[in-house]
Amino acid sequence: MFSKEKHNSNVGTKPMKMTRAFGISLVLFATISLTQAPTGVQAAVITDATRIGGVTDGQPEIVAGPGPGGLQEDSQAYMDRWGALPRPNCYYHWEDIPDDLLGADYVKTYNDDKMPWDSYNGRWWANNPYKVSYSVTLSQAAKLYIFIDRRYIDQQGVPSFVWLSDGSSGTVFTDTGLNMLLHEEGGLGVLRPFDIYGAQVTAGTYVLGATCDGDFSRNFYAIAAVATPVITSVERIGGVTDGQPEIVAGPGPEGLQEGSQAYMDRWGALPRPTCFYHWEDIPDELLGADYVKTFNDDKMPWDSYNVKWWPNSPYEVLYSVTLNRAATLYIFIDRRYIDEQGVPSFVWLTDGSSGAVFKDTGLNILLHEEGGLGVLRPFDVYGARVPAGTYVLGATCDGDFSRNFYTVAAVASPAIASVGR
Repeated sequence: MFSKEKHNSNVGTKPMKMTRAFGISLVLFATISLTQAPTGVQAAVITDATRIGGVTDGQPEIVAGPGPGGLQEDSQAYMDRWGALPRPNCYYHWEDIPDDLLGADYVKTYNDDKMPWDSYNGRWWANNPYKVSYSVTLSQAAKLYIFIDRRYIDQQGVPSFVWLSDGSSGTVFTDTGLNMLLHEEGGLGVLRPFDIYGAQVTAGTYVLGATCDGDFSRNFYAIAAVATPVITSVERIGGVTDGQPEIVAGPGPEGLQEGSQAYMDRWGALPRPTCFYHWEDIPDELLGADYVKTFNDDKMPWDSYNVKWWPNSPYEVLYSVTLNRAATLYIFIDRRYIDEQGVPSFVWLTDGSSGAVFKDTGLNILLHEEGGLGVLRPFDVYGARVPAGTYVLGATCDGDFSRNFYTVAAVASPAIASVGR
């Protein structure tokens, strides 16, 4: 009924004189600063990248996701292999990008940092490539990735660089089993396989080391990062039916979107095969947010389809939600509860027993009861700014069968990202 299409717009600003047709949707590269995203959902993961002791002048650039920005097919790989002197014909770019990394924040590093000899000018570089490092700062918990030319691994073994696994970078990287290709367009013209190493990390700064081993032919590494979901687990305790809720993780084109499924038990399954309840008119603040598909039957004590009482009491149902970092935790509440019971409609919203105190945000969203009564139901959005932790949300049942159960969403607290290069 409702499907999400993967966004695969490509990135690159190669001059038009090149004959290769990229079919690219251009995205402005952030070379000076990345400001806070309007919704807080799409704030950059990589907020700073500093090159220390590079063999040439210049600083790397961050290309921020999520899709259709960030890392895409044909994305520029290096600062110094993209149509500039002394290599005006080189346009090194990434191909065959794994789904896990499409739209990721990534860093355009300098390929010349791989070698001690300036082959174009016939001299040694002024700076020592054996000591170059890249300092990368992340605003939030993420998977940090390093793309490594497989020839290093073939020659040096695993790990190919000591700093990958000894913790000196601030973390320990392991082989993810993923790989991608570097197209050396304008260079040797070949497709070079890169193996992808990764580490699950917290917000902070990580210092990545050198690759130089005296061999000029291999390519320098690239860096990428993907935010981990804000909602890391959810448990339904005492629901009136069997089953557990599901987390739909953002950000960007994933997460909460127009037409997103609202409930586990109102989406084309028995006993309601024609019901497809979904969200509409989503506020900008919530587009792409992590959210939880709860069970709508938890709203009522009576199984109207089988004409019997549910075996479990809906007056005692709980949803335990765990966040891995500071966020705004949202509850979407059928306005009919508020109209009937006042504010707050449920004591646990404001008494702190959930672990947070929720307030009306002034936002609202519509539930389309497609296949049910077919109407658009307004939901008011309550929210609380909370630290990482677990929050236990209570029941809604007051004996009325007509109102809908709540939904849960979360958006990471935004960071202001600055590259300043």
